[in-house]
Amino acid sequence: MNTPNHHPKNATPSQPGSWASSQALAILAVDGIRPSNKGLALMQSIDSGTMTHAQAIQSIIERARQYAKD
Repeated sequence: MNTPNHHPKNATPSQPGSWASSQALAILAVDGIRPSNKGLALMQSIDSGTMTHAQAIQSIIERARQYAKD
């Protein structure tokens, strides 16, 4: 599957930098789902290359553990 590389200038968490992220947000919006600011920041970190997918998954697991403790 060939997906275009879409990297808008000055991307913000509400405007992710990749085509895949933009599509994911559009699909969620259809169902009225709005990711949290932390989720958007995580997505932007992956798009910018400052975090790997494996690191993002670990971050989500750690956050879930914290929610389970509270």
